[in-house]
Amino acid sequence: MRFYKAMHTDNNVLDFQNLSVEQTKEFNKLADMNRQEFNKILSSISSIENTPIEFFLSSIMSREPEFSPLFERCCKLAFIKHQIVNREVNLIILKDYPLYKLLKKYISHNNLKIQILNDQNILNIIQYYLFPVKNLIRSISFLLLMLIARNSSESKKLSEDEIILISTHILKDIDLNKLQHNYIDRNFAHLVNYVDHKEKGKIAFIPQFPGGPRPYRKLFKILRGLDQKFIIKADYLKLKDYFYAYSYPFKLLPYRVREARFLDFDIASIMNSELWNLCFDYKTIESLLNLRISKRLRQNRISIKILIDWYENQLSSKGLIYGFKKAYPESKVIGYQGIIDSASYRINIRPTKYERDNSLTPDIIAVIGDSLIQQVKEFDKNIKVVSSPAFRYHYLWDRERKINNDHFTILVALPIFHEQAENILEIINQSLNSIKKIANYLVLIKTHPTQKIDRFKSFRLQEKSRVNFVDGDFINHIESADLLVSSASTTCMEAIALGVPVAIIGAKCHILQNPIPSNVNNDYWQICYTDDELVQFIQTVILNKKNNQLIDRNAVRRNYFIMPEKENVNRLLNLDV
Repeated sequence: MRFYKAMHTDNNVLDFQNLSVEQTKEFNKLADMNRQEFNKILSSISSIENTPIEFFLSSIMSREPEFSPLFERCCKLAFIKHQIVNREVNLIILKDYPLYKLLKKYISHNNLKIQILNDQNILNIIQYYLFPVKNLIRSISFLLLMLIARNSSESKKLSEDEIILISTHILKDIDLNKLQHNYIDRNFAHLVNYVDHKEKGKIAFIPQFPGGPRPYRKLFKILRGLDQKFIIKADYLKLKDYFYAYSYPFKLLPYRVREARFLDFDIASIMNSELWNLCFDYKTIESLLNLRISKRLRQNRISIKILIDWYENQLSSKGLIYGFKKAYPESKVIGYQGIIDSASYRINIRPTKYERDNSLTPDIIAVIGDSLIQQVKEFDKNIKVVSSPAFRYHYLWDRERKINNDHFTILVALPIFHEQAENILEIINQSLNSIKKIANYLVLIKTHPTQKIDRFKSFRLQEKSRVNFVDGDFINHIESADLLVSSASTTCMEAIALGVPVAIIGAKCHILQNPIPSNVNNDYWQICYTDDELVQFIQTVILNKKNNQLIDRNAVRRNYFIMPEKENVNRLLNLDV
């Protein structure tokens, strides 16, 4: 493979495992330009008569890049098309078998003198075809663990009073010992503290459990024993619901996309291959179970005034929302978007008109700052969006930055994606010699909460005496930092709200994951693809600090992190908007 690369200049080669910085920037520019074009394809498919609702809960309709490769594949096609039109391309190297087959056919059909290589061995290709089997086994393990943990008698205990149902996430790494002593919801932290005793009794959480199978029997037993009310889906779902969800892939397989044109490419083949490859994934199975749970709650005569869903517009939310609208048409659905995430990459967090037309979006979306309202309307101008309290980030109003003039402290917050985390570490490593010339620096590296520090300690870093891996809460480190280096997380906006500038590291060969809204002052942050760009930004930050040109923290907090108060919490829960 490397032999072929040696035969061409970099400008003539598109190696998607090794794009140049200039190519990566162009790739991201085109990804941003073709967002609407991508949505048009899915919209046209959604308009086909008699399209079953289950198809809308497939991976290709999800627009979730962490789950579905379709958006990134289309971005690559847009980039390839642009490169072919504007410069000579002799060689394209991919590590994506379905995309390779599509491009090979396109090149042959258009008589292009371009060589294309799939940088995968036969074992990778076999694993690709066996992936549905792996997904099926994993999904069945969920089913068995859920059935073992099920307690149908619990479904009779919930009060018949009208309740406020809140959908939330309980992560896999939660400490069960702490959980049974004091439950504080991660997404809706301290919400119950802002309502009176009568309202507290009406609140019930319906949790999702992302992160893979776990000992549900012990977890469910703890949740059932807490003072806070919980609706455990497994206690209400029937065997016929599981049969419906698990038989879905067999119903979906005959449904094939005949034609779908993105720019000059017919992408039907990669859509159909993805349908097969991910049809047994538990994300889809869970969305179908969520679709059925509201029906079961209604049959148990549980009166629900309002559903507040932790809303990132993922398949699980779409299934829950659709089912709730059918079972409780008289009630309201609020999608609470309680984070500020990378819409440049996670295109799904901006809902579309075709999703609203098919009852897949909430009646109202609640964001955590007034300045976020218009951005959520990117693909659907008519969807109703309001501002609401930032429960997860209430602490921002109680904490102040601790400035230390002895060191220039750089906090590196690594993202969940390992490849991107290593790219950030590499750029930091390349920058250290230059940083040493301009500042007495200290680098603190914090891994993502789902990743262990040991996974990165083997990474060879210069100046190890000035570089330390740290653990504990993010807030305890960021408030004493002079710069945050990261990507893809609300932590970037948390840092700015505390007065800490942010360097977003552009991931090489991938779509940029920038969570900072476009209307945030550009003096507070910068995208850096190289060590030189990072060092230049550090020089600017040092100069601004010297000249006392500080971030207007209070303005950022007001615009993007509304402080929870009894009045705005009550408005969210009662829909007085």
